[in-house]
Formats: sequence, C-alpha cells, structure tokens
Amino acid sequence: MGTWGRRLYQNDIALDVKSRINDILDLGVNPAVIEQIIAMLNVEYDDDDDRSIAWIVAADCILKRGIIDGPALYRKVIVDQNELSKDEIEAIIQMMRTPNLQKKPRRIHNNYRTDWNIGDLYIYDIRPEYRDESVFSGWNIGFLCVDFYAYRGKHPIVYAFRTKYSQQEIRVNPDIAVMDGDFWKVGNWGIKGYAYQATLWTEKESETIKMRFHYCGKTNARPRIDDEFVVQDAASLPSFHRDAIESGLLRTKRLMIL
Repeated sequence: MGTWGRRLYQNDIALDVKSRINDILDLGVNPAVIEQIIAMLNVEYDDDDDRSIAWIVAADCILKRGIIDGPALYRKVIVDQNELSKDEIEAIIQMMRTPNLQKKPRRIHNNYRTDWNIGDLYIYDIRPEYRDESVFSGWNIGFLCVDFYAYRGKHPIVYAFRTKYSQQEIRVNPDIAVMDGDFWKVGNWGIKGYAYQATLWTEKESETIKMRFHYCGKTNARPRIDDEFVVQDAASLPSFHRDAIESGLLRTKRLMIL
C-alpha cells in the first residue's frame, strides 16, 4: 500500500481514484456506470500497492453519495485505512451492485459527442511535465479510433501506441505508424491475454485538450497483436481520461513491442 498521511486523500492514487469515480458517477447512477467503475478498478488498480487504496476510496465515494448504506465495517475500514482482504473487496463490489438507484446524482454533464471517425489516426502532444518520462521521451504518442462507446454521448474507442515517425511522415502514410507502433496493453485479462482497446473518455473537452490532438489521416490498418483479448462489452473497457492521458499510459507500464 502507498504511503498515507493522516487523512484519506493525502495520497496521489487516492486522489486519482476519487476524481475518476466521481466524474463517472456525475454522469448518472445506473448498473452500466457501476460496472464501468468496477472494471476500471479491477483492471487499472490491480497492483498490490494500489488495490486496497482504490477500493477504500471507492467505498468512501459511494457512501458519501448515499448510493448505498454501508455497514459499520466499511466505515471503519475507511477511517482506519486498513489493507483489504479479497473477501472485503468482493463485499464492496456486491454493495456497489445493489445501490439505491433512486438517488439523484449531484450534477449532470452535457452529452459529449466526438467528431472522430473509425480509422482516424491522431498524434497527441505530451504535456511538458511528462516529456522526460522514458516511455515518452523521443516518441510520438498516437491514438487510432476503431469504435465508439455510447453513454451520455459518443466517446472514441482507441488503440494507444507510440511511434518514432514524425507527424509529417505519418500524414503521408498513416499505415506506417500503425504497423510499426508499440501498442499499450491497457488491461490484463489473465490467461485470456491483454486488452489493447480503451475508451478515450471525456465529459467536457476544453480547447486546450483539443489542441493537443493532431489529425494525421485515416487508415484501415490494424496492429498485429498475438495476445490481444477483445473485450466485447464496451462498458467494461479500460479508459483514458482526456485530461489525464499521460498518467493513464504510465500506470499500465506495459507495451507490446513489435
């Protein structure tokens, strides 16, 4: 487990999980949203150091929303910040799956609709504070749109990759970035393999975020991936938030090197 301060949210992982869960819950509370949160926690916070922190924060978020009436055990877990057993995590999951769906969310975002199309390829400008990271330094980061997740809007489902080709070279031949790119494994599906597709999620896209994506053409090329497990349920896909792409990619720490 990570280093904790005296308060629950004196921890980077805890703050990240809280922000992501509350952003999802703000879209409205329904079974699909709950399953999205559960899938996100299982896939993206599966390390031993992060797992308990993530589920403690999840319990805290849903208790504060009044979505469930949690037993005293989990209120104590939140206060004491104990490391959770598998049974305790499973109990939290079951509580989340039986919420009071009559509760109103705090606020509803306007539906977001992307202007991306299937086959569109974009190169993303890494924010300055992340450019010295070893997985980013000297590389261009790309996203290939292959489908859409429709929930309170339309969000691209993408492959994320890195490439040594420049934007100018990719615009001339978009296929080269896909066929020679290093693709991110965004979720571990155990013996089934890895998920490589992820939802590029946003509720409200600022002009600053838009300016970081550069359209480099359309391609029918798809990465050649031997260990890919294609997740059929879009609600269960891992996600990258457009305002936290770098931290999301760094969290996976896994690349398929062609």
